Amino acid sequence: MSSSDSENELSNTPPNIIQLATNTTKNLLPEKSRERYEKVYQQWAGVQQTIFYNKFQIPGVIGCIDCTHIAIFPPVLNHPINPEYIFVNRKGYHSINTQLICDSSLKILHVNARFPGRPWLLTPIQNPENPDEEEYNSRHASARATVERCNGLLKMRFRCLLKHRNRVLHYTPQAASKIINACVVLHNMCISVAC
Repeated sequence: MSSSDSENELSNTPPNIIQLATNTTKNLLPEKSRERYEKVYQQWAGVQQTIFYNKFQIPGVIGCIDCTHIAIFPPVLNHPINPEYIFVNRKGYHSINTQLICDSSLKILHVNARFPGRPWLLTPIQNPENPDEEEYNSRHASARATVERCNGLLKMRFRCLLKHRNRVLHYTPQAASKIINACVVLHNMCISVAC
């Protein structure tokens, strides 16, 4: 799950999501529009934190993160930038490892084809030593199911993303990434109009 603390403690969350949004919009929007955007974003983040807290009793969460493998046709064996072997996953088939972050309504906030781990992500406690740690793990698992449902819904809605028998995307990794991104946009449109 990605997390954000209260407004006064946001600087403790690397990267500071509100600061990142502010920096991104600073040069793109006029001052009045930027102030309006920042206010709307902070309200949205507060609403998401409340929804996640009410559902799972974990403070500061604004989204859930997970990865899913999207099967692709084997790329060119000796490609100079993206050789075939880097797309072989731990299960032995070719795929694009796709990271998704979704909100409480399963709307996808972010998609990335490859990613490194990050220290600000909330993860389960490996060997819980007390009831509080066990309770945290239980709540974490319940909250994480949100993004697992999102992954499942995305793949059910767009069957080209679902590996089934020999079904894979028969495109280059770059084209497959564009297809994944397009499916995410269409998924969010469906979520917005409840289709």
